[in-house]
Amino acid sequence: MPESLTPDRRKKDDDLRASHAAPQGGRLGLLRLPSIALLLSIGFVVNFAFFNFQTTYALWMEKVLFPGANAQFVQASIGTMLTIVGIAGVITQFWLVGPLVRRYGEKAMVAGGLVSRAAAWGVMGTANLLLPALIVTPLISFGGGISQPAMMALLTYASPPGQRGQTIGLAESIQGLGRILGPVAAGLLFEQISPNAPMLTAATLTCIAALLCIPLWRMEFKPTASLIRKRDEM
Repeated sequence: MPESLTPDRRKKDDDLRASHAAPQGGRLGLLRLPSIALLLSIGFVVNFAFFNFQTTYALWMEKVLFPGANAQFVQASIGTMLTIVGIAGVITQFWLVGPLVRRYGEKAMVAGGLVSRAAAWGVMGTANLLLPALIVTPLISFGGGISQPAMMALLTYASPPGQRGQTIGLAESIQGLGRILGPVAAGLLFEQISPNAPMLTAATLTCIAALLCIPLWRMEFKPTASLIRKRDEM
């Protein structure tokens, strides 16, 4: 009953309803919701950073890890590294995501995944040795595997009723912008500064994205009953 609620609890419920109210202005109006605006900002930075890494990864291995090596050996080594990435991704998606989300929650998964990726790229961009690169490469897949589903889940929780499709569409558009601009920046950094520059840029930007996750703990995300059931079935 409303009269049985304390003033603090009543204010908290009112704030939560207001944060999930349908904004004016359609898809762009969703940016007025603080939680959605923050998650979309993180998503843009994350994709921009990732494509700094992905675009120049093969060239980085050729120039930094295997300078002057036989082309066939370089290609085989790149294939091995990508295989490690793929295996780590499969393990993460099939066996780790569900238990980790149930234990720690989506907010921790987003932040933890970003820290994992930033650490991997930081080591790769500074050590410039094959063994450290092999050791940290699985962290790239692990970080993406736990952070990306959690990010989409939080966006879904934050969306006003009836606008989840618009929210996901807006997220894809903004992340797509990062996927377009990231390779452009990576090429310039690789050619004009150093082969390590895109990797270190990815690490730095992902650290910034992880710091942007801190306000998420002050925001309340309320999944619907159906979304909770889907999460528990993972």
